[in-house]
Amino acid sequence: MNRKTESIRVKQLYGIFLAATLLLGACTQEEGTNEFPQENIPISFSGNVPVMRSVKEYTTTSDLETIGVFAYFTHGNFNEDAATPNFMYNQLVGKQTDGTWSYSPVKFWPDNSTTDKISFFAYAPYINETASSNFFVQDKESSNGFPMLSYTVPTAENKQIDFLAATPVMNQNNGNVSFKLRHTLTKINVYVKSNDDTEEKSVTFFSITGIKAEY
Repeated sequence: MNRKTESIRVKQLYGIFLAATLLLGACTQEEGTNEFPQENIPISFSGNVPVMRSVKEYTTTSDLETIGVFAYFTHGNFNEDAATPNFMYNQLVGKQTDGTWSYSPVKFWPDNSTTDKISFFAYAPYINETASSNFFVQDKESSNGFPMLSYTVPTAENKQIDFLAATPVMNQNNGNVSFKLRHTLTKINVYVKSNDDTEEKSVTFFSITGIKAEY
């Protein structure tokens, strides 16, 4: 084999190698492109609980340990008639010992900040919907619009929780997602005092009026 023939074959092999590399790169890029085009900027969370006058399980932000998150990825602003929780569905977000919040798998912001948006809805504490008979969430695939959650307060007081819900964080495409969580339930203690010495009385009905919601 002379040097000229060897040179031609080397060039041919190099051309084949280059073509294969470009093809592999194209395949890799195609596999990396999914339903949600993403940048390399991770989405981070934080939670805030406004101080309330009444005694609660969560009186300050430091008491908060877990959050459940629903996220809707939309091409444009959130559409109540079409949007579904396709990006996060009852995602557990937990607070670490250093005060930061983490979750898995980590999701990233859209790479098209002009059109693609993500809307977030949250509650606390996180509840695994498959393990609790008192908590119900909408079906992931068939439900459109704002998330629908149902929580039935257990009869046993020691199993009741201070259920919080966050103000929605709508149409975001960057930055830290900060939830402002508020109390959704009110604990009421009722004490009944008799004005005479008659024993074995029973209460069959009572009502509460003049309640004012505080936000």
